[in-house]
Amino acid sequence: MLLRLLRLNSLWISFIFILIWGIVWFTIGARVPNPAGPYEGMPMYRLAASFIFSGGILKQTAGFAFLLITGLYTASLNTRYLFLGSRSQMPFVFFMLMAGSRPGDTDIYPVLIALPFMLWAFERLVSSYRVQKNSYHAFEAGLLIAVASFFYAPAMVFLILVLVGVYLFRQPGVREYLLALTGYLLPFGFYFAGLFILDKPLEDVTHEIFSYLLSPGRESFSLAEGIWTGCYVFVLLVSSYFMIFRFQT
Repeated sequence: MLLRLLRLNSLWISFIFILIWGIVWFTIGARVPNPAGPYEGMPMYRLAASFIFSGGILKQTAGFAFLLITGLYTASLNTRYLFLGSRSQMPFVFFMLMAGSRPGDTDIYPVLIALPFMLWAFERLVSSYRVQKNSYHAFEAGLLIAVASFFYAPAMVFLILVLVGVYLFRQPGVREYLLALTGYLLPFGFYFAGLFILDKPLEDVTHEIFSYLLSPGRESFSLAEGIWTGCYVFVLLVSSYFMIFRFQT
């Protein structure tokens, strides 16, 4: 009955699920302690945390908003169109259910802020295959990954995927790779130039960034969280299999 209801593809059904899950999100998140500064992490995350963590309700609202944006963007990448009658809302609904079900995740954290930028970079790469002439999609993708890295340090690794995407979706050439690298290095150049102008110690900042990249911190899992994470991995493997099968056909 629930699946048949979701197949109606009505916008108001998705709105009801968002409303219900928002109530659950804020109820669970109200029990999460509000951390006191100073906040650790990459520069943009520390700046955002100084404003977002100023109040508990603001922190929960920001976390739910970023989760909502990520879910909508992920669904749009999957269907290429939002809220059309011929498309199902099930991917978006189940993304919201899974992404916000762990009690420890009902909060704002670096990767949640970085995800929209990473998805945007992926979208720019995929759409570049339609462009026959010179394109700046690789530059934009590298730039977006760099912005995401200022919130979540391990996002730097996705530069490799940008270069792989250039190889897959474009005619490989030195120009495309240089554009991707230039877009990636540009925000870091402005950041370190600003530190130099303000006479800030560059070595300390560089060491701090590498420490967040190589040692992002480890999370302790309870049995329930471990089982739920296993469900994440299972759904990821199944969906990846069907995605690969679809591309092959």
